[in-house]
Amino acid sequence: MLDENLSKLIKRTGSKPIIVAGTLGEERGRSLMNAVHSHARELYLVQANQPRATPTQFLESCLPKERNFAVTHSTLESIIPSPKNCQIGQPGDTIVITGSLYLIGEALERLSSESPEELGNLQDLL
Repeated sequence: MLDENLSKLIKRTGSKPIIVAGTLGEERGRSLMNAVHSHARELYLVQANQPRATPTQFLESCLPKERNFAVTHSTLESIIPSPKNCQIGQPGDTIVITGSLYLIGEALERLSSESPEELGNLQDLL
């Protein structure tokens, strides 16, 4: 499904997105990297703030050795240091955050509040 949705996005926008990805568990990590690698212009690997989060080094090991995009190991804190302040891409770029609901919840927290800590664990409410 993700693979299909990314294909539709590229067809609609005319360009590959910047993808921020992270997941829980190695099997899901393999599946996620298989789905995103052919669609990424750039790939940022991040680890959700969860004990079962898949290390970014493992995620990168699931990618093909030959690829035509940059892979960066990062954190949500450095990608989204504050609301309306994304440190990757340029105006007009499409950025896709995908993977674990915990990761997406953390990203929404960072995008929604000057002090994400005051929102609690939004990812647990998704």
